[in-house]
Amino acid sequence: MNKEISDFLKYNFCNAKKIYYKNKFIIEDCKSITALATGKKYKKELLGGGIFPSTYCNANCTFCANRHIESERGIMPFEIFKKAVDEFKELGITSIGLTPMIGEPLLDNGLFEKIDYIYENKMTCSFYTNGFLIKNNIDKILSSKLETILIDVADVIPLYESKVFQVSEEQCRQKLDAILELIKRNKKINIQLSFRPMREFNKIIKDMKKTPFWEYYQKGLFKMDYLTAYDNWGGSISKKDLIGFQTMSGAPKIKKYPCQNLFGFSILPNGNIRACGCRVLKTFDDELIVGNILKMTLKEAFNSEKYDSILAGFENGTIPKVCEKCTFYIPKI
Repeated sequence: MNKEISDFLKYNFCNAKKIYYKNKFIIEDCKSITALATGKKYKKELLGGGIFPSTYCNANCTFCANRHIESERGIMPFEIFKKAVDEFKELGITSIGLTPMIGEPLLDNGLFEKIDYIYENKMTCSFYTNGFLIKNNIDKILSSKLETILIDVADVIPLYESKVFQVSEEQCRQKLDAILELIKRNKKINIQLSFRPMREFNKIIKDMKKTPFWEYYQKGLFKMDYLTAYDNWGGSISKKDLIGFQTMSGAPKIKKYPCQNLFGFSILPNGNIRACGCRVLKTFDDELIVGNILKMTLKEAFNSEKYDSILAGFENGTIPKVCEKCTFYIPKI
């Protein structure tokens, strides 16, 4: 499809996308019903790996459960990181996600040393950042081996950006300027601006056309995507937390298969191994922790009774509390 036509459809039908993602749970329920009717079983397999360099955060996004987390925060020591990378590699994982459930990766001063270690092991990585520390890390980002960076953005207007991330307009102005500099100087990294807007996206595009962002986008220097419907973080986030065009995703009604997100182990800064790296309810230290990498291997965790009991809970009706109301659920079929 012609790029101009594709972009027109993508950015001018945000209401349609909003309706789709708000009701996407119906598709997931239909998948479960069909699979149950045919007796289909899930395959136990490790689909991916995540490592959380930092669980500290420097923003307070409307759509995020960061403000509700009661757990102690931390920065991952290099030795734990190294052990996690080595063991993921042994299990055949070739790409590591460095995006924490809660947290900003660039708050880890040792992040780029860790990225180097991943690539030294012939693996790849990527991460989301809220972008507020790009200004201080442009040279490190550009000189790193990083292949992809995804930057959360609310708007090209600092006022709206500040309302979503709940930081000052000046911080947002500096962030947007830093992103422009990063895009302008970049030669090799895939950059995506992932919009979490409070305005309809076609309105943002209209304002973007008055900025260098549009010129750079037309030249293919970065890609864009956007969210319209947000998940509830297991029940921590509700419609009252959202603003403007933001709305809640619907929750699947049928959860008889383990969630697909449970098949990607994530390692917390203290070495805890968690069976889901996507969503958390109030604490990192919940029933999805299957062990600690300092006390057991990832292979042992994968084959453990604790992990098997989490997966079996979906079939026998003992779903982990964090999963009960989660709208991020996707059945593993």
